[in-house]
Amino acid sequence: MREWCQTLDWIVQNIFQEAPLMDGHEEAKTRASNPDLTFLRGVVLAIAKQDDLDTDLRTGEIFEACQMHGIRIHGLSAEKSDDHDAGAKMIGIIMGRIFSDKAEIMIDSFKVERSQKNTSSGMGNMFPTKMYRVSPIEGPGARAVGLPTSPSSGALALPEGGNQVT
Repeated sequence: MREWCQTLDWIVQNIFQEAPLMDGHEEAKTRASNPDLTFLRGVVLAIAKQDDLDTDLRTGEIFEACQMHGIRIHGLSAEKSDDHDAGAKMIGIIMGRIFSDKAEIMIDSFKVERSQKNTSSGMGNMFPTKMYRVSPIEGPGARAVGLPTSPSSGALALPEGGNQVT
């Protein structure tokens, strides 16, 4: 298989002037073995589908996108699956593991950035809030990745995690 792949890769790059055939393969393998990255990919596709790109989102808003698109939040018990606060907290934990020492992550043709802003509470107190922004990657290094849909339901298909975004 490796020889066929290398041959086809050469044809794709040198004759058709397209991106390498296995471009993104290592990223997909890493993501498939990490449920946190699979979850983030589902979130990214949902945010792209609901046209919230280039918008700063809190974990609560990401939870609402997960609810709207049927994305399961691993680590959140079935009893708490509708609990906004518990869901937002679990998403914060997942994002903390993903971003531990990074400010941005690349997923398919999107960049996810984490920032921190001071937010005012209802009482006027300021506290730090983590924000997440999903942006499309543009330019020569970007890969065009469509939003795959399930042929039967028209739902956004997420092959690596088994979750489906509607």
